[in-house]
Amino acid sequence: YSWTIPSFPSGVTGDTNGSGPGITGTLTNTTNSTQTVTYVVTPASGTCPTSTFNVTVTVRPEPSVSISGDAEVCYGVTTPDITFTNHVDLPVRVIYRINNEADLTIDIGGGATATLPAVISQEQDYVYSLRSVAYQESPGCTKPISGTATITVKPVTTVVISRTPAGTVCYGTQVTFTSAAANEGTGADYQWYVNNNPVNGENGNTFTSTTLENADKVKLIVTTKDTPCPGPVSSPEVTMT
Repeated sequence: YSWTIPSFPSGVTGDTNGSGPGITGTLTNTTNSTQTVTYVVTPASGTCPTSTFNVTVTVRPEPSVSISGDAEVCYGVTTPDITFTNHVDLPVRVIYRINNEADLTIDIGGGATATLPAVISQEQDYVYSLRSVAYQESPGCTKPISGTATITVKPVTTVVISRTPAGTVCYGTQVTFTSAAANEGTGADYQWYVNNNPVNGENGNTFTSTTLENADKVKLIVTTKDTPCPGPVSSPEVTMT
């Protein structure tokens, strides 16, 4: 047998002719869609007359996927998205990892994107890394791939308050509230509130009162300045009995 390829589709390359007991060679498709290559084959047997026939080969491109979604967020405030983009016109299945842990998979349609919310459980970096990609239907053309998206989760300020004495008290009893704040940085502003009204001059770690009444609600708002996630943060309210 001898064979030729009269014309290549745009973006496809390979050997154009050859001879032997079977067609050999490598076809490369650099486009984003499936291409078809037609071989014209001429058999030969001594001096006998011959006629040509065609052999059609369907060539898939290499699967190609990228990842995006780098972000810095405050813990518990926002959940960013991770986006996987399929650059070819066939559906693919992607294997990826989070912080190099167990393999995870996601399916993406041809020429499409797939978005999922980042998995955030604590303050740290979450690195999404691509591992491999394959077509969802045979032949899979499995290919190792690389690429990362990093979510940096920054700590937020938390504020809780406690009071002494606890429980039910008599009117006129001196009650002291004490704050416990985490990640407040330096130079944070403190303001105590009773029934959502700021108490004049009460801007420290503690607040003492002898005039609280039944059902009064006390809270502390801490406003940070030099933290990764600055701004006002309120403690849960404490209700007086």
